[in-house]
Amino acid sequence: MATSAATLDARTPADGVAQGDHEVEFEVSMLSGRRCTIRCPGAATLRELRVPIAASLLVEEAEEDSSAMAMLLCFAPLNALAGADDDASIGTEGGAMLLAYETAAWQLAGRCISAVVVQLDTTWCSGKRLKSSYIRGRRCGMQEEGKDTVLELQSNGEFTYSMHDHNHDHEPDFSYNHDQWVRARGHWTLEGEHGAVESERVVLVGTATTTVDTVSVDREVCNGSEEEHESEGEREVDNPNDVHTRTEGPFQLILTKIELMTPDPGWNSRGGWKSTDLA
Repeated sequence: MATSAATLDARTPADGVAQGDHEVEFEVSMLSGRRCTIRCPGAATLRELRVPIAASLLVEEAEEDSSAMAMLLCFAPLNALAGADDDASIGTEGGAMLLAYETAAWQLAGRCISAVVVQLDTTWCSGKRLKSSYIRGRRCGMQEEGKDTVLELQSNGEFTYSMHDHNHDHEPDFSYNHDQWVRARGHWTLEGEHGAVESERVVLVGTATTTVDTVSVDREVCNGSEEEHESEGEREVDNPNDVHTRTEGPFQLILTKIELMTPDPGWNSRGGWKSTDLA
């Protein structure tokens, strides 16, 4: 059963609600009676706060599975879940009104919201190695582009990700090579709307190292007399716009279940993944 998005009453900074790095405070309660108080920067979103809230409300469960990846923690205005039987229930036949994960903490300052837990089926992604490959060449390989991506989703909630994007073009008077590598690691979680399989998505959050190498060479034809040149030939001229960079920073990527479950159509077609079990 799909759920609907709830909206909070209009609230702006002019109302005195903190934003940005200013700390705010709000409460989260469950139908079981468990409650916790959350203090965080006003700019933090429910997506970013989901794991800390789970750790505060569900200490035993969080210790059992620190990644909380099989648990979808949803939030709603305090009265939206009235009539639900237990923490594993979401609303009635019409569906509960849930808060979007993009909801900022400053919008919740001084309020109390409800939290509900839904167990998601992670057998399709947990403990899997997912690979996507694409390559296409033209003119007997003189022109070529390709991309290889490997994603490993560990059952403990950690992931490793690597991507190599390559293309080259070799002409009689010009040569171009471009390579980009992204290597990332961190933690993954599974998100989605309750009862809507098509909404499920794997969220990767961590750090990444990105390396870019772009090299282009112009070839000048030497056409002079023997007094000027010993023989006719070519001289390679480096391009001042060549790029060689290596950067490190935060990494976030969202991949939908529909995307990851699409079969690999083969090397010469884009899209699709091959899935195998991790050893």
